[in-house]
Amino acid sequence: MSFDESILKSDERAIYGLRSLYRKHGYTQYKMSKFEEYDLYSENKDFLVSDGVITFNDTNGKLLALKPDVTLSILKNFKDEENAVQRLYYNENVYRISETSHTYKEIMQTGLECIGDIGCKEVSEVIIADLARAANFSPWYAHRLFRELTGVSPAEYIRKLRLTEAAKRLKSEKCRITELAMELGFESVDGFTRAFVREFGMTPREYKLRPVPVSLFIPYGVKFRELMKENISMENTRNVFIQVIRKPERKVIIKRGVKAEGYWDYCNEVGCDIWGTLLSMDSLCGEPVCLWLPEKYMTPNTSKYVQGVEVDADYSGAIPEGFDMITLPVCEYLMFQGEPFAEEDYCEAITAVQQAMDKYEPSVIGYEWDNENPRIQLEPRGERGYIELKAVKAKA
Repeated sequence: MSFDESILKSDERAIYGLRSLYRKHGYTQYKMSKFEEYDLYSENKDFLVSDGVITFNDTNGKLLALKPDVTLSILKNFKDEENAVQRLYYNENVYRISETSHTYKEIMQTGLECIGDIGCKEVSEVIIADLARAANFSPWYAHRLFRELTGVSPAEYIRKLRLTEAAKRLKSEKCRITELAMELGFESVDGFTRAFVREFGMTPREYKLRPVPVSLFIPYGVKFRELMKENISMENTRNVFIQVIRKPERKVIIKRGVKAEGYWDYCNEVGCDIWGTLLSMDSLCGEPVCLWLPEKYMTPNTSKYVQGVEVDADYSGAIPEGFDMITLPVCEYLMFQGEPFAEEDYCEAITAVQQAMDKYEPSVIGYEWDNENPRIQLEPRGERGYIELKAVKAKA
């Protein structure tokens, strides 16, 4: 049976089009009642957009609420299934306080939820669907805006995301190349192999047998670059946790810049993609590091700020072209770790930790600063808080 979309209003056409898009990718519709037990929302207030929830008593005296959100209802009714993904979409009315009139409004909430073993394929599906929704079904505008912000097209972004996931799994898991290609959404092993060669310069089999450093795709940075342009507010007091740690003698494979003394200048000189290469390399501490080098570790006409990976002191393996290696001695550090932060509070989180470092006096615990060893910065991750390490030595 055919259906004439021209009889629909513009918002109805958008919802109808989204529904077709979601179903194309295997999503089923989630339907819910208009109310839920109030305890669900009172116990999860931090999750809600607003504290305002309309409540009423049921005939049995139980306190109920008109639903202010769909996601919490889904989380309550669907549980993770091992090695499975549940794909849901919804177009449901919820009840929230309007930001303009400050009165309760019934609004339509539309979205997707993936529950379970989420991988690159599921992330790609959500990106495609959200692009269409965000652009109000103007694919041309969505495509142009996406390229302006990321430097690549949506299709290229998704391809890079899938290939990076493939490289990580080929290195760390015992997986069959054929199954991996199908699982990540490639139509054939030949197509997967050609894409892998274009991206990394070798076949999946070659990389699996000898996983050399490659430039992995890092799917973030757009929002952080925009946030750096904003003024940083330090209105909210943040806790910073401090502990003493001891690092062994080790080598660090580093990529030097030219004049950079911080992250953004370094990115302009070397390129932000260098982090993807470092992520593909095995690291003594489990992740890449950023270093502010003392003068004795710098070479003429190179930067103070560098990025690299720590390796064992007896490391004798290959050094990627354009990289250098330095040896660092046994050293004690004060590790400064901020509270977990939301992405939009990225700059504030870094500033809070760096201000705490500047004010801290190590003599109160019997130490003094050791300026002969590098200061270390770890990747800012919201779930663990921002971390920097500053070298110390026993007070003379």
